[in-house]
Amino acid sequence: MQKLTEYRVLKSFSTRDGRLVYISAVARAKESPHLRDYLDSAIDEYARDLSYEEVMGDILRRKVLEFLRKKGIIVENLKIAVSYRCPVCGASIELSPETVIYVCPYCGWAGDISGKSRRVWVWPSVDYEHALSSLRRIVRRRFRVNEAILKYIPLWLVDVDAYVYYEGYYKVKRRDRYVTRYGRGEFREKLLYPVIARLNAEMFADEELKEDAVRNWNRLPPLDLDVELGKKIAKQILAPEIEEKEALRIARDEVESLYIEKALDALGGKGAVDKKLTEFKADIKTRNPRLVLAPLWLITYSWRGSIYTAAVSGIDGKALRAELPLTLGKRLFYITAAYLTAIFSGGLLELIYRFGDHDDTGKLLLLIAAGGIIGTLFFLRSAFKEYELWRG
Repeated sequence: MQKLTEYRVLKSFSTRDGRLVYISAVARAKESPHLRDYLDSAIDEYARDLSYEEVMGDILRRKVLEFLRKKGIIVENLKIAVSYRCPVCGASIELSPETVIYVCPYCGWAGDISGKSRRVWVWPSVDYEHALSSLRRIVRRRFRVNEAILKYIPLWLVDVDAYVYYEGYYKVKRRDRYVTRYGRGEFREKLLYPVIARLNAEMFADEELKEDAVRNWNRLPPLDLDVELGKKIAKQILAPEIEEKEALRIARDEVESLYIEKALDALGGKGAVDKKLTEFKADIKTRNPRLVLAPLWLITYSWRGSIYTAAVSGIDGKALRAELPLTLGKRLFYITAAYLTAIFSGGLLELIYRFGDHDDTGKLLLLIAAGGIIGTLFFLRSAFKEYELWRG
């Protein structure tokens, strides 16, 4: 049996969608004087025409195998690995297929996957002791920390100029009946809007962190990320997966949705019901996206055998969200509240049933019964839940 020989090729190039990658191909086959040249030519021929996702998949491998078969070479085994290398220091970097911007953990360089340097802002984080003291003020009991992780969350902070005009109808109560009214209004505002630069990102305290970043943009301005700090925090950074253009689109869509809700709230005021917009015009301009890294401390702690999660902003050390233990006293309070709600609603139902002679007595009974049931179930559910969710 002829001994198999291993042939290796390492190539660097940009994919069809502009990502700088390094391809390492290892083929095991019977000795052939031309196999290495054929392997090199096959990667050159096919890799540049593929997108990054296709290169990362099995498409390139299948195309290379087919190319070699046409040359009359049967390969026993072919492995193709794709990686990035930092264009500054040449270090190999592991990135997910979704990553669009990264910070090199070896030299601190910040740039995109096509090798272009990018400007990134960052808030240096408060230290662990500061974050822990903020959490202790919220929990207010002795607990044991299980784990404390510092992550830098990428945000696009976008300037928004918004002009909104709306018209609509609503109902207000006048004596014993509801009447329909017409209303209109407008908003003209400038705001700073945050977009998390991650795909399908849902993380603990993400909304609170966005609000904290906007609040501190001018109060505690972030710094330009330099190479020294970049090397220090690179492994704690969640790599951005959304580019500027996409961030601008997301910001526009989300701001428009916010103004629809705002217009409905404003239409007729708080006492109005059955609100409906008949016209909504929004001129929303988004511009000047800045990529900023916002530090977030995620802390898990235990108290009396149960484990809870909390988040503290590394920007200013403010506690953002926490799962708080539910004490025995609070559970008893909720159980008592459920009992009193059931008694009160039951008594009220009986009084109205006996002495009510109004045409709307039936509707009133149904409303009271529904309110009593909902209130009782709410307090009972609160009494037996695992924790209370606190938001800063």
